[in-house]
This record gives sequence, structure tokens and C-alpha cells, in this order.
Amino acid sequence: MRIYGNRFIFGFEGLSPKALLTEMITENRVSGVILFARNIGDGSQVAALCAELQDMRRRMLGRDLQGGRLLHRL
Repeated sequence: MRIYGNRFIFGFEGLSPKALLTEMITENRVSGVILFARNIGDGSQVAALCAELQDMRRRMLGRDLQGGRLLHRL
């Protein structure tokens, strides 16, 4: 994972990232983070979440706009 993990964009459950994702971000093992509806509360929560993720390490931060099912094909 250390070699290949930084080539993937990760999502997470809930309104804030769990310890494992936080660790992966700070250790430069992810390429970016994508936010889904499950990560969105109100405007101030989203602003704080984005700032928190960017403060850990500057990475790509995306938002799912389609809202459809996500198929995993690995």
C-alpha cells in the first residue's frame, strides 16, 4: 500500500475522517480525498472539513456531484 496507495483517491464514512485515513494523508500515502453526500453536514462543517484535510497535507480534494451508486472494479 505504501508504494501504490498514493495513486488512489479515498473516500470515508461520516462527517470527519477516521484515524487510519488521517494517518495515510499525513504520511503522504494517498493522492486525494473525495467527499460524498455522507460527508456533508452544513456549510460551516464542510468548510472546516476541507480546511482540516488541506492542513494535513495539500492533496486533491473532490466532491461527488452525481450521487449514483459507486461500483468498485478492482
